[in-house]
Amino acid sequence: MRVPTTTMTTALRASLRPSTVLTVTLAAVAMLLVTEAPASAAVPRSVTTTSPGWSVTLEVEETTVQVGRSIASTLIVTDETGHPATVYSCAANGVYGINLESSRIPNGPVTGAVACTSTLRPGHHVFRKRISTDYETCGGATDRACPAPLPVGVYHTVMNWPRFSAPVPTPGDLTIRLTQAPARTIPTSSPGRPGEPCPG
Repeated sequence: MRVPTTTMTTALRASLRPSTVLTVTLAAVAMLLVTEAPASAAVPRSVTTTSPGWSVTLEVEETTVQVGRSIASTLIVTDETGHPATVYSCAANGVYGINLESSRIPNGPVTGAVACTSTLRPGHHVFRKRISTDYETCGGATDRACPAPLPVGVYHTVMNWPRFSAPVPTPGDLTIRLTQAPARTIPTSSPGRPGEPCPG
């Protein structure tokens, strides 16, 4: 005996309990989310630290760079206190130093004696530096020739931050990944015919 289509559809709906329908719906939503989720979270290119009346933001142009290349960075210091601050650093040497280091490779900027001061007035102050991907020190007592590129790996920014007469916050650090530079290829010339003069 042939069962009418309407009867079969009614029986099928009756056999599906609410919990079964909910489980199927949640599974479909989960699959959609996994499909649309990014493969990996982006590494932040800026970090901001604050204290009452002050904010310091460090930005880098890129977080993945080939060994041997430098990285453009910008430091923004904002003084909203309405009062100037003394910076115990020589302006001629730069207000701060910035390098890359890791837990295995300490490589902080070299700190010299402070023999002068400068004044940081209220408002926004923008400083730009390029971050080297080389060792801070080479030659001399080290066994590294100059320049000495850092090995491939994951590093973080580290600063030689000066002292201030005000509670200016220390900049946060950013993660930088150094990758291997592509191998250089040397073009080879094809051999000439017998008796043909060499080029040049």
